[in-house]
Amino acid sequence: MDVKEAFTKKGLGGINIKWIDDTSLLATIFDKEKTALVLDAFKDDADLHVEPYTAYQARQPPTPAASATPSAVPATPIPQTPQTPQTPLSLADSPSPAPKRQRTE
Repeated sequence: MDVKEAFTKKGLGGINIKWIDDTSLLATIFDKEKTALVLDAFKDDADLHVEPYTAYQARQPPTPAASATPSAVPATPIPQTPQTPQTPLSLADSPSPAPKRQRTE
């Protein structure tokens, strides 16, 4: 069964598909106004089981917390380079602008 064709035949329009595994996919419907119709349209479908993504997520085993997973790359501190103080410039230290040439005719 072609999933995109099934959505089109039920009048739901086009979808984007992202496969989650060999038997599950995530379908994103183009026409957001028709999202409320999707579950009802597929409730008696013998070929496709459609459920909200939140229900799919609830059935998945919990993933370990990111802090419990060792990092593949150990963190190394970045050495601090000593800052040398800058000497502030005053206007007297700045070079004076070149004199403007006057046009002679």
